[in-house]
Amino acid sequence: MGMKDLKGIIEGHTVSELAEVMFKELSNYHFTKLYKGMEQAASKIDSFDYEEKKEEKKLTLGSFAIGVPDFKIEVLAEKINELSVKDKKREKAAEMLEKELSDWIKLQCDATFIVDESNRKVKAIFRLLDTGEIYCVHEAICHPDDDFILEIGKLVAVYKASYNNWKERLEDAKLI
Repeated sequence: MGMKDLKGIIEGHTVSELAEVMFKELSNYHFTKLYKGMEQAASKIDSFDYEEKKEEKKLTLGSFAIGVPDFKIEVLAEKINELSVKDKKREKAAEMLEKELSDWIKLQCDATFIVDESNRKVKAIFRLLDTGEIYCVHEAICHPDDDFILEIGKLVAVYKASYNNWKERLEDAKLI
């Protein structure tokens, strides 16, 4: 992405929309870096000082030992944390899904799932065990801003079939 693309994004959105996107999408590290860059640009404009000053990337003793600058270690730590949170959500959703499906089995219904990852959808088809007749069909659609986690999609589809307040149950479980 070049400066031309960035200008297009800025011109295509209101200040409020840009603020919302930055708040939702940028980590503290990236927001701080962007903010400091904007501060430096603003001070150069104010002082008419357009001479480029390059910041040196400093290494601490620990990061020097492994040859990686601190800022890259911070980004890596964020990614590891994101994966850890995603795995915990996946595990919790799988556990909750197993319980819900066992309740459906007690009602003599079985669930089959159709997964469409490209469109971020999971469909649950519930069939009566004795006849194979379709009892109900419910679909979960992952929001474009969210990570597509299959287990959560299955759980949402099952919850839509089971409960009117399915979203509150997921919020209580800290899955959304």
